[in-house]
Amino acid sequence: CALPISSEINRSIEFVQMKNKKLEFDKIYITGGGSKLSGLKDALEKKLSQKLITLSSYKKIKMNSKTEEQFRKNEPEFAVAVGLGLSEVMADED
Repeated sequence: CALPISSEINRSIEFVQMKNKKLEFDKIYITGGGSKLSGLKDALEKKLSQKLITLSSYKKIKMNSKTEEQFRKNEPEFAVAVGLGLSEVMADED
């Protein structure tokens, strides 16, 4: 499972580095439901020789306590929804 994913990550990194030769990657952030797959993070770290950090970027989102409890239990599954919501907020700022 980690081999195809690590190959795609390496291809993406190589593409970005072709555009900016000085750019270095010293860690990779992971999020989403897939980040909860048992052993995936360790396998990817080994294949990529990079530190992987599970991203939790929702600390500044305000919500009531009941909603927050449910949200925190399933936080990775909301990555796409939160990202889309934030992109709309950012677009409104322009």
